[in-house]
Amino acid sequence: MYEIGIILKGVGGYYTVLLDNGGTVVAKPRGKFRLDGVSPICGDRVALQQERDGCAFMTEIFKRRNVLTRPAVANIDQLVIVLS
Repeated sequence: MYEIGIILKGVGGYYTVLLDNGGTVVAKPRGKFRLDGVSPICGDRVALQQERDGCAFMTEIFKRRNVLTRPAVANIDQLVIVLS
């Protein structure tokens, strides 16, 4: 079963994904991303495949509209800069 979501955070190779149905799941990217030289970052829209044992794997990272390098985030709609 495939589901679509947005990556909220990534820690130690595991990514917390907010699903379109409102739930969250912790997922791990497939090895093909490493071979392609692509790493998931916060804000990416991804397709997930959930296994019966509760594990979830990212199967696809959809095209990014934009990317910031530092901090590493993607698909930003609005940016506010605050200085003191």
